[in-house]
Amino acid sequence: MSEIEDRVFICPQQDRINEYCSCPKTECKNHGICCRCILDHKNRIDVPYHINFPHCLRDLLTKAG
Repeated sequence: MSEIEDRVFICPQQDRINEYCSCPKTECKNHGICCRCILDHKNRIDVPYHINFPHCLRDLLTKAG
């Protein structure tokens, strides 16, 4: 794990964020840990462009369209 990943592993707001998280993949280890979720999606390769954005940000892509 990188330094940033170590620092965000325990998110003190995870329970609160989970209440509002729009991602349907509730079983994901990053669910409710926004900083880890964003890093995970950002670092994906060989995936469609929109997959590089977490579910909660994909509607911004549609608006920017």
